[in-house]
Amino acid sequence: MECRTSAPGKLLLTGEYAVLRNAPAIVMAINRRAVVHISRGENSTHSISTPGLREGTWRFEIDDERRIAWLDEVPDSVRLLPETVLRCRGISGACPVHIDIDTRAFSDPETGSKLGLGSSAAATVALVAALSRPDEETEHTWAISRKAHHAMQGGSGADVAASCFGGLLVYRHNVDAPPETLDWPLGLHYRVFNSGVPASTSDAVERSASGMLFDGDWAALGQAAERAAAAWYSGQASRVLESVRVYRDALRGFDLSGSVGIFSAGHETLTDLGDSLDVVYKPSGAGAGDCGIAMAMTIECLDRFGEVAMSRGFVPLDVERDNSGV
Repeated sequence: MECRTSAPGKLLLTGEYAVLRNAPAIVMAINRRAVVHISRGENSTHSISTPGLREGTWRFEIDDERRIAWLDEVPDSVRLLPETVLRCRGISGACPVHIDIDTRAFSDPETGSKLGLGSSAAATVALVAALSRPDEETEHTWAISRKAHHAMQGGSGADVAASCFGGLLVYRHNVDAPPETLDWPLGLHYRVFNSGVPASTSDAVERSASGMLFDGDWAALGQAAERAAAAWYSGQASRVLESVRVYRDALRGFDLSGSVGIFSAGHETLTDLGDSLDVVYKPSGAGAGDCGIAMAMTIECLDRFGEVAMSRGFVPLDVERDNSGV
């Protein structure tokens, strides 16, 4: 057997954290892709390599219950994905294969640090698809990928939806129907910046769950997410931009109440600077590092903001919407 699959990463535009309480999130698939290549093995055992995560090749066998028996000492960061996915989507133990899971597009080429663009979800979706039948519907791949990724990291599954379906999506947690697709508002421009500080989504979500947040904090964030989704549905650039500002401010209040750290790692400073330059800037996703997105009605405003962001150590990323999905 031999196959190659790929799946895009993601950026959360509005609705992060609120989506955990079933408010809508707006998530965009981006043109950074995890690539999975399955080929016939050269030895008598299965093997796996994970460029972009850990360098090396590790051998394994599969028992009758789809459990992996590793034949080499394997880092925990490597073993989690194949062990979880193969419990949901097995491969035959008869014909040895080599599985290559390449997520280098999600890392800084100089430092090797992750950029926070949804590499784990993209790798999960690409691996599930690679182990699926060629005629399998995307919705089925999505269902299996959601189950596997949630078992590994928890979270809402918005990143998995982006990796499966691509494009710009309205996503709600605990809704089985595929997410709705939106068009990008005409006249709304954006740039993506990386803080240089890697962040853990699961750690941030855990802080939000265990902090001093009250039902009122969650309710205010959810209401802002609903208003933002309505604006995205309208397709009006000015309305969307204002709704992102309102959601960003609600997220900032949520962060202050719960000491989650969403606006740390320089995001708070860029937020204030953006406001002075007619740019709406916010962290994307869990925050506390990783990426942020700047939006404006003119490219000139973004150019000025970009100069300031780079002077503060933020790095602009070459990121665009990817409509292809897995």
